[in-house]
Amino acid sequence: MVVHLRNTKIPHRFLVEEQYASLKKMMSFIT
Repeated sequence: MVVHLRNTKIPHRFLVEEQYASLKKMMSFIT
């Protein structure tokens, strides 16, 4: 998984922000 992410040209920070955004969306749905 980590190797696959390293091979992609997408910055790691972008992936983290994407996950954080989806997480916030889920939290808003729950509350």
